[in-house]
Amino acid sequence: MIELIATIESVEQAKRVLEGGADKIVTGEAVFGLRLPGHLTDTQMAEVIAFAHKKGKKLWWRPTPFYTMTKLPKHGRF
Repeated sequence: MIELIATIESVEQAKRVLEGGADKIVTGEAVFGLRLPGHLTDTQMAEVIAFAHKKGKKLWWRPTPFYTMTKLPKHGRF
């Protein structure tokens, strides 16, 4: 099975790519998303997650591996 996966940098872009047929979206946030084109606030992340789930789609939150071990306990909300 082929899946269309898109990296997003805003809530608006997430909605556009999911409506346009993406199966999954990938994002980060200010602390962990160092190698992504943008980041989402906690409020924006919650909005995108709710939208993706409503559409039956998935969101991957992608941390930057070398940086997360010292910061991970701070962000256990999602």
